[in-house]
Amino acid sequence: TEATSDWFWELGPDMRFTRISGRLSDLIGLDEQTMLGPGRFASAGEDVAAGGHQAFRDLVYPIEDRDGKRHWLKVNGTPRYDAEGVFLGYRGACVEVTEEVEARQRAEAMQALLEDAVEALPLSFVLFDEQEKVVLHNQRYLDELGAEEGFISPGETTVETLLRYQVEHGQVAEADANPER
Repeated sequence: TEATSDWFWELGPDMRFTRISGRLSDLIGLDEQTMLGPGRFASAGEDVAAGGHQAFRDLVYPIEDRDGKRHWLKVNGTPRYDAEGVFLGYRGACVEVTEEVEARQRAEAMQALLEDAVEALPLSFVLFDEQEKVVLHNQRYLDELGAEEGFISPGETTVETLLRYQVEHGQVAEADANPER
């Protein structure tokens, strides 16, 4: 995301926006005065208030523009206090991360589709990466291996681990008692 998409904001002690600068009004199609006070961003203030006046980073928050299109913001903020320690609200910055969030959502949807397709295969299936670690497998593979649920950890379990398991459980006919061969 480009630095020009950043803007700054302040929340009062009632967790309502009191100041918004930058291009947020252009993004959602509303003037700054319309965005201040109660209403449109109340749930953002509620999310922050739930944190108990703590600083926060990378809160990803959806907003809708005037036409109903959803945008995503990544928000950072710190609490403000007066000299006597009275809570004054928050001050922070936002950046639009809509493209990143939508890309992640598309990737997650494609991953789910792939996993469903692999699970529906009428044969056992396991896929390894270039480091010989399991990327994906179906239940049929686990059942044929005879291993318990959770034995395979994608990104961690290696080809060697699976072969050793098969040797140790007599699933490889040519193997002798020495699994190093």
